[in-house]
Amino acid sequence: MSGGSYDYAFTKVADMAKDHRLWKSPCAYRRAFATHLLKVSAAMRAVEWEDSGDTSLEDTEKEIMEVISVQDILQEVILEARAIRKELDSVLKKAEGKG
Repeated sequence: MSGGSYDYAFTKVADMAKDHRLWKSPCAYRRAFATHLLKVSAAMRAVEWEDSGDTSLEDTEKEIMEVISVQDILQEVILEARAIRKELDSVLKKAEGKG
């Protein structure tokens, strides 16, 4: 099976990225955005194909890291840790008879 887990959503992003209105724009920020969208589309394709069992985690990680930074990952992990801590504090309070 080649992709399909997300109905090939990456193709819509790639189509927008390749649109001449972005590439031929006199605005550098629009052209830069088109380049970014191509990277996002590649990452989306990698995720879709991995979730369909067609590629490996390493391929997906490489493509995703073209779009996000280690700082982005750290921020997600911190948010997750805070949510876990909040839940743990609640359970501990109940276990200690304080909640």
